[in-house]
Amino acid sequence: MVRSEGDLLQDLDYAGFVRRLTSLYASACNHRENAAVAATAEAYAAVIAAIGQSRPRLDLTLALGQLLELMTRLFSAGDIRWKLVHQHLRSVPDSVRAKQTLNHVCAAGVSEWLDAGVQNLFGLRDDLVASIQALSARARRIQAKIRARQRALADARDRLDPSGTGKVILLEGPSREREISALKREKGLVLEEREGRKGTLELIESDIREFENRLRGARRAYYLRPVCARPRTTGT
Repeated sequence: MVRSEGDLLQDLDYAGFVRRLTSLYASACNHRENAAVAATAEAYAAVIAAIGQSRPRLDLTLALGQLLELMTRLFSAGDIRWKLVHQHLRSVPDSVRAKQTLNHVCAAGVSEWLDAGVQNLFGLRDDLVASIQALSARARRIQAKIRARQRALADARDRLDPSGTGKVILLEGPSREREISALKREKGLVLEEREGRKGTLELIESDIREFENRLRGARRAYYLRPVCARPRTTGT
């Protein structure tokens, strides 16, 4: 409606609509577990972006701040919809004054992180978690084989030499021991690979936390900037 009938609406209609919308989301955002907020964040961003394109003179400061807050929450939750909110934020024209503020506070590293592919970190993290779990399961299966073969070797030796004199030698004993040693080496390689992927996972999670901190810093700066920009009044 905003895109197709925008010219039919007056600035006053838009301003009232934006006020009602931001008031609604201000109330909803106070409840961090409100699922409807996350579910509708992308739609809210699309509407605000369309209004910004149609009426760039309107004050969208609060709306863009809410969208930055919602984007940060979605990112913190690993919800891929944060990227959709970000795309709509980017589509708000720079002629909107609030977008200029948003560009300023996000210039300190946020854009660089996005260009570097931070949006792919969650997929990489999920892949690594799955591979680490698979390697752990493989290591457990190998350990089970090692224990089974060790028990079989011990049982065979007990049968041949129940008193444990060591005078009776199990002919296939050396081959069984080599098999057990090979399994232990295989397990060691699996564990080594798992530890390497754990290290990579820690780096990715550290990058996710750092970008999250940058988003939170941008959000704080966004809200503080208009306050700091207000002219001071002196008493008489």
